[in-house]
Amino acid sequence: MDTLRLAPMMGYTSAPFRLLIHLLAPKVQLYSEMISVNAVIHNPQLHYFSRFDEENNTVFQLGGDHPENSAKIAKKAEQTGFNEININCGCPSNRVQNANFGACLMQQPEKVANIIQAIQKVVNIPVSVKHRLGIDKHIDYEFVHHFVNTIHQAGCRRIIVHARNAWLAGLSPRLNRKAPPLKPEFVYQLKQDFPTLNICINGEINSLDKIKHYLSQSQKYPNTSLDGVMIGRKAWDNPYLFTHAERILAYRQILPKPQEVIEHYFQLLRENYTWLNPIWNTHTLIRPLTHLFNGMNGAKNWRIAVSTPYNSLAEAEKNLNNLAKAMPPPI
Repeated sequence: MDTLRLAPMMGYTSAPFRLLIHLLAPKVQLYSEMISVNAVIHNPQLHYFSRFDEENNTVFQLGGDHPENSAKIAKKAEQTGFNEININCGCPSNRVQNANFGACLMQQPEKVANIIQAIQKVVNIPVSVKHRLGIDKHIDYEFVHHFVNTIHQAGCRRIIVHARNAWLAGLSPRLNRKAPPLKPEFVYQLKQDFPTLNICINGEINSLDKIKHYLSQSQKYPNTSLDGVMIGRKAWDNPYLFTHAERILAYRQILPKPQEVIEHYFQLLRENYTWLNPIWNTHTLIRPLTHLFNGMNGAKNWRIAVSTPYNSLAEAEKNLNNLAKAMPPPI
């Protein structure tokens, strides 16, 4: 089940944060950080394919414009345990533009089709695409329709649409997540035009009301509902949002207590420390816990405790477990 999805975010959706979200909301489909094809080919690092065994629903997102190299990395990701390959066609950063991938690829739908087909030849897992509605001044629906039609004919059956344009010049990646206007109506129109496509919407989905809204049938587009919602930065700021969303969608009845989640999280860190230790230090391993008590009494003291330097993982575990037990009940 992949109605709820954690957006791929550079610097955030590494294995430790994905593990935390999995413990909070087991039905959520997780996404890796975007992994550069060129980086893996020319300078492989331990963290590129890292994942916990507990992650049973994790997508590997890659960024690149070389079909054969993309296929090699996709095959490795499948062998490592990832259960879907996602092609990034939405990132607008200068680094991505210089390497001709991310949002740039929306101008080259045939190249994206070639990448999809090259990957499909070597893997037995789905290949999906995450993209924008357009780039720069391509603001008409026909632009995104042509792009989706091309990749759909190439065999892509799953897309995630960030429901706004990407500006390749004049806007930072941060502003690109906020400034271009949202056009969710284009996403609903895509679902009408491509009813067999699994279509997930992304972009400023930061509340339970918005989750429910996008998963309901559209009044403007009769008998049309989207297949999923993807949540990005809000998941970092409030990890429990997914947990509450699972409850309103009837995936669960009882919310896990933060103290129980923390104990389980540290248990799994200890059990996997042999491969975690060369990749992440204690601070980066506990950093995903920063906003676990967001909106609850004592949240500020908790954030301070998480950011405190610790000499070892054992010291951090002891201190944070004790503090969690002393925290007031959730409000």
